[in-house]
Amino acid sequence: MNKPATTDVCILTTGQPSNNPRLVKEADALAEVGYTVQVLCVDCGLWPSQTDSSVMTARAWACQYVGGMVQSRPLMHRAARLRQAYSKRLLPWFSSSETLRQAAMMRVGPELEAAALRHPAKLYIAHHAAVLPAAVKAAAKFGGRVGYDTEDFYTGMHAIGQPPSLLERIAEEIERKHLKSCDYVTAASPGIADAYAEKYRIPRPEPVLNVFPLAQRPAAFRSASASAPLQLYWFSQCIGCDRGLEDVVQAMGLLRDAHIELHLRGNWQAGYRERLFAVARSAGVNGDRIVSHAPAPPDEMARLSAEYDIGLTLERPSDHNRTLCLTNKLFVYLLAGNAIIATNVPGQRSLMAGLPGAGCCYEPGDIVSLAAGIHKWYTDRSDLESSRREAWAWGGRRYNWDREKRTFLNLVESILSPAFSCATS
Repeated sequence: MNKPATTDVCILTTGQPSNNPRLVKEADALAEVGYTVQVLCVDCGLWPSQTDSSVMTARAWACQYVGGMVQSRPLMHRAARLRQAYSKRLLPWFSSSETLRQAAMMRVGPELEAAALRHPAKLYIAHHAAVLPAAVKAAAKFGGRVGYDTEDFYTGMHAIGQPPSLLERIAEEIERKHLKSCDYVTAASPGIADAYAEKYRIPRPEPVLNVFPLAQRPAAFRSASASAPLQLYWFSQCIGCDRGLEDVVQAMGLLRDAHIELHLRGNWQAGYRERLFAVARSAGVNGDRIVSHAPAPPDEMARLSAEYDIGLTLERPSDHNRTLCLTNKLFVYLLAGNAIIATNVPGQRSLMAGLPGAGCCYEPGDIVSLAAGIHKWYTDRSDLESSRREAWAWGGRRYNWDREKRTFLNLVESILSPAFSCATS
């Protein structure tokens, strides 16, 4: 039997291309400079399953869905979902069982590990704590290297003041055990990098920001009409609670005589549309001022965002991760040329301080300050235009993947270089 060909880089994720633009950018960057790339991913069965085909069009890397797909292998997909559900129920009584841990952490944990062990690679990159053990095992089997990308501070996602969940405690055990096996660690923000270095006493991970390619922005900056409605914009995979949207609707209520629209892109969380529109009625905001849009592929986010005036990034200090992260939204808005209104949480405050003129911050829940910031740009469209152009300039000269990917590629090149192999052998 012929041995499988060795791939340069194998990327493991708990998601799939449409809901992990960070992974797509990494795979694209690696393929552009000549690496062969294999992605092992999971079909979540929701809207990303409908948009993956367009995302994967003309990509120069391979993607394998592990553990069944809703459309092509629905029985396997459902069986894996049931296994995860029952594993989560049993885990509190059998928390030392590695089999239960693996099955509870992600829907297709055992299948993804088996797939990784069938794919020889020079470098395995894990995109979540749940897939880190599989990356380490595969690297040990095939003599490869291990990279770990911390898209979030995975052990800081429980509510502040509350104890971590059992799955978070398991994630911490995984990281404590396997971080020492990683040849490099990257983080999605400087704050997350600092948190990992402090918690695990490891060298500070290299920040690689969630920025996007310049090719995804419009060809030219869009000037807005001074007489048009002021359009606020927010997007996410899920339009739901604890995302700060009530702040915006209530601020619009304080400005009810102004022609302001709130545009939301994503799938509504069950029951949340009714809840948000109830907040709007209570605040005196007509429902037609809130416009929802369907999800779209990650590659289209900047061009779609450029159609609006002000981008909203409304992270709440509900957990440690949210205070540290820098979300995709912030960098999409810069690339698109949106003025930015951000909540004053540490990660965002630090970034916004270095973007003078591009936007402003407000304390979460301070509706009066938020309304004042919106009103300032509503009444002074020339100042709004200036802020939008400043954001556009920052997106062009600093916060884009064309620049940021060199940090990532330099790490990979150093790990795979013969000199590194000699030094660590």
